[in-house]
Amino acid sequence: MNKRRGKKGFTIAELVVVIVVIAVLAAVLIPLFANLVERARLSVDQQTVDGMNKVLMADETLSGKPKSLNAAKAVLESNNYRGNIAPTAKDHEFYWIPADNRVVLVKMNGDSPESIVYPKNLAEKYAGTIPTEWYKLSESSDVETCLHESKRYVAIADGNTSTAHMEICSECNTVTINSEAHDTIGTNGACSKCGWKVPADGDSHVHAYTTVFLSDCNGHHYGVCSCGVLGLSENCTYDANGVCEKCHYAKPTTSDDHEHKFTYTPTSPYDGTHKKTCTAGCGISNATEDCAYGLNKKCIYCGADMPGQGGGEQHTHSYGEWTSNGDGTHSRSCPCGDKQTEDCKYENNVCTVCGYSKVRNGLVDGIYYKDNEPLTGTDKGYTFRDGHLVLTGTKGTPTKSGSYMDQKLTFDIPTDEAFLTNKVILIFDDCNEYLMPGAFGGNELQITNASSYATVSIKAEGLDNLKAAINALRDAVNSGDTSTILENIATQYGISEGCYPYIVASDDFIAYMGTLGVTMTNSSKLTAAQYQTYLNAVAGGKTYVSYLKNKYSVSSLSNLSWATRVNYKDSFVGSWPNTNTAGAHGLFDGTKSDYRIAEPEFVLLTLEHYYNKIAFVGVSDSDPSSVVGAAYNGAKQFYKYDTEAWMDGVASEYGVKLYSLIQASDGQFFNVSDMDQFFVFTAQHGFLMTNAFQNFEGSAPSFEIILEKTN
Repeated sequence: MNKRRGKKGFTIAELVVVIVVIAVLAAVLIPLFANLVERARLSVDQQTVDGMNKVLMADETLSGKPKSLNAAKAVLESNNYRGNIAPTAKDHEFYWIPADNRVVLVKMNGDSPESIVYPKNLAEKYAGTIPTEWYKLSESSDVETCLHESKRYVAIADGNTSTAHMEICSECNTVTINSEAHDTIGTNGACSKCGWKVPADGDSHVHAYTTVFLSDCNGHHYGVCSCGVLGLSENCTYDANGVCEKCHYAKPTTSDDHEHKFTYTPTSPYDGTHKKTCTAGCGISNATEDCAYGLNKKCIYCGADMPGQGGGEQHTHSYGEWTSNGDGTHSRSCPCGDKQTEDCKYENNVCTVCGYSKVRNGLVDGIYYKDNEPLTGTDKGYTFRDGHLVLTGTKGTPTKSGSYMDQKLTFDIPTDEAFLTNKVILIFDDCNEYLMPGAFGGNELQITNASSYATVSIKAEGLDNLKAAINALRDAVNSGDTSTILENIATQYGISEGCYPYIVASDDFIAYMGTLGVTMTNSSKLTAAQYQTYLNAVAGGKTYVSYLKNKYSVSSLSNLSWATRVNYKDSFVGSWPNTNTAGAHGLFDGTKSDYRIAEPEFVLLTLEHYYNKIAFVGVSDSDPSSVVGAAYNGAKQFYKYDTEAWMDGVASEYGVKLYSLIQASDGQFFNVSDMDQFFVFTAQHGFLMTNAFQNFEGSAPSFEIILEKTN
């Protein structure tokens, strides 16, 4: 009766074999998969490092190196590296090195950095060691970092002679080179850096280190002889307060474990001492210590001159040749560091001392001059502004109705190096008067022969009034006093009714009019009588804005979701928004009326939406007309990016970087892989304009594309 009798199953041995095989496969494949994932994460982190370093390099050419971690992070944040920037790879961190002004990817051993793994050049530079000063990018610090750009040199004793000197930062007194051999190319065989020279026969000197000691700010000091030579390093000896009895270095405590950053001020009246203060906030302030004098008879800390009765070998200045400073003065220097500067003495507009020419014409040090002044005007067929070459483009002819790019404008950078200023400014006016909702287009510009330049920045000009009007609107809305704001922005900033959105028969507006007893459909326009009903309701406090806030439970229209503002359906590809007349309307979409909404908060939402999400500028390595085609009828239309981050989606899909006009008005840097030819384009995203923006009279800015050399 039991039908299963006689059927065989798996034996225990067979099951054990299967389990063992599965275990072996898991033991092999799981680590392999984990390794692949980690390698992918490292690749992403390396790309992030490259992007941040390009931003820092571009900013450095304009403003120099940042002085603190927070200053460097501010540069990165202004270029969209915001928030807590952290690697995706396990056991790694991003560090910023002030001396190099670069971000590196660091392998961690617990909480301690182990080694730099990327970029390769810095990994090799710091192989087997770590930078003396660097900061974790995820942390915060306003402590300014000394870049050691000004140096001084002090001879080091070797018995009763000297064979080397020490390099010390003149700003923070950090020892940057412990020992460097003397040269003999200075005056009378002296070292050209520190001034040391071998004493003449019979004039030997026995060094004595008894009263003055130079701290290295790290628990050691050097004895300073009266002749200015440093003796060998020795450990600090501390008193009961933790202060060295010889060099006055304060030993860090557990709560004060930091590197001291001292500033020095000569006493007044000067008595051979100075005051020192630690700027790192440890509490050392105005501590008095004796000055230590170098061969130039100046204190190696505060720079004060040695009093007349000071000991040591007297020094006679031996100055070199006068050299021009390029500003109508010339200077000469003594190997001890003393420098003399005086005005040029001219004969026929040429200095008789240094040869400086009083009148500069043409390209000088990257600036184009006319009669010694940076030229603003024209010369030899070229236009200049403040000594920089300016090329101007004009609006092209639309190439396609509906979705188009204006006729290509080409900026050919001159090949004649006599006109290649260190900065070239390309100017063009944006104009999209043919653009309508549902279309996409703008201006396309091709830049060629720009290989002499290293950085590209773009700035939208002419939006100051608009930004001021938006701020004034926002302040009025936040304060609740909007009674006169529309009149004020029209009078002060020229933002009038043409910048207000049209009333459209969206689902929300139809429902709102229903509360006023007015019946509408998606395909109906607002009649004059219905518009009067709307105006009466607004005057009575029953505004469209208050209806929307109540419906969506928001305190401000700016908090409305992206889908609420702009809504559409994929099924309308090719004919959208003309056939999008039912069931998929955002606030700005629907049948356009002949009347505009004059409610301040709705006007504010319109302006912010247009200038932050619709009109933009971008840079592409290849012809952007293909991007425009994809936007209009390609496989991945722009308007299918249904979030406020649609520009990031476009950048990811098509390899172009986009900025809104508001972002571009602050100036933006772009990474360009081939400076010999690249494209700049401006456009308005008609799929996000919808019918409420028809005949929109917003400001069309002009743009400045700035190409700049690094040297």
